[in-house]
Amino acid sequence: MKKIILILVVLTLMLSNVAAEKLNFSTTDLSGKKVDDSIFKETKLTMVNIWGTFCPPCIAEMPDLARLNKDIDDFQVVGFVLDVVSWTGKTSAKIVNEARSIIMKTGAAYTNLVPSKDLLKGKFRNVQAVPTTYFVNAEGEIVGEYLGSRDYGEWKRIINSLI
Repeated sequence: MKKIILILVVLTLMLSNVAAEKLNFSTTDLSGKKVDDSIFKETKLTMVNIWGTFCPPCIAEMPDLARLNKDIDDFQVVGFVLDVVSWTGKTSAKIVNEARSIIMKTGAAYTNLVPSKDLLKGKFRNVQAVPTTYFVNAEGEIVGEYLGSRDYGEWKRIINSLI
């Protein structure tokens, strides 16, 4: 029994010393304005929503994300449009225009970014489906990860549990 308790204590200490994964980047928004991970310092919690112009569930949840962006204090939504850039880093003007059109139609006027090469080769490399959503605190640490779309109420419950 003492060995089990000792093992549990050691494992707990090891896990508590593991640094939280940070989401670091430097990129541009869809208009070409430079944006980096300092954007996370603007609020207590940021929803990083990775979406694609080809994804009906992504587009369907965007009006709710826009409402959340307006309704919740000390919170923001940041979108990354996954398909506007190829895995080699080349941006498609046609898909950027399509993304802008979707943003206008859905009212998703929150910040939408072009994924950088570093993100595509790093954290976003493991994105298997869209939408994929990360929650990031003011220090840039990922504090939550979700696959799939949700409605306003479901996202609000998740956000409130993280703030």
